[in-house]
Amino acid sequence: MMYMCACKNRLLVQLVGEHGLRKWSHIAENLPGRIGKQCRERWHNHLKPDIKVNSYLSYYIHILLSLIA
Repeated sequence: MMYMCACKNRLLVQLVGEHGLRKWSHIAENLPGRIGKQCRERWHNHLKPDIKVNSYLSYYIHILLSLIA
């Protein structure tokens, strides 16, 4: 997916709050240049509040550092 600017990310979060997690095509109508699948993937892979990015990042940094040393 092409890069999504912060303003589109905020709009996507707002639209998901208004329309729920099942109306991706409808949500995409409010985001020019996006289709429902792109909006769904952006939400589930990057914007969903319960994503635990820090724990994964710390884990992989630890592995990389141990491989380098």
